[in-house]
Amino acid sequence: PAIERRLFVEDYPNIKVAVSGFSIVAKDGKSTFKDKTLAPRTAYGISADKRYMYILCVDGRQKEWSMGMTCQEAGLWLLAAGASDAINMDGGGSTTLVYWDETAKKMVSLCRHNKYGYERFVASSFGIFLKK
Repeated sequence: PAIERRLFVEDYPNIKVAVSGFSIVAKDGKSTFKDKTLAPRTAYGISADKRYMYILCVDGRQKEWSMGMTCQEAGLWLLAAGASDAINMDGGGSTTLVYWDETAKKMVSLCRHNKYGYERFVASSFGIFLKK
């Protein structure tokens, strides 16, 4: 089982990345959230051994494309993928997932195709860079 502990000031120098969300959707391999609100979602999960991170991004509020998912569904999807613990990071218009296409030399949006044809400005983002 995961060990619960508080974060103390002396721990701050050891933090490499910190992001927040607004609901824990899975804990110790079990779904923890029940809701009925469909919305775009960005959620992260981590395997029990802390070796794998799972990223879930779902478009929403777009008829005939995707209406989104509930927080509970996000947790269940991440559990099915292999996560043990998961958090919903967002549930609205800032949900975005992009990657850099090295061949085309441009960013490609995988999630957040809004009706206005442009990406929404977002004050904070979480990026992952993998070295070869």
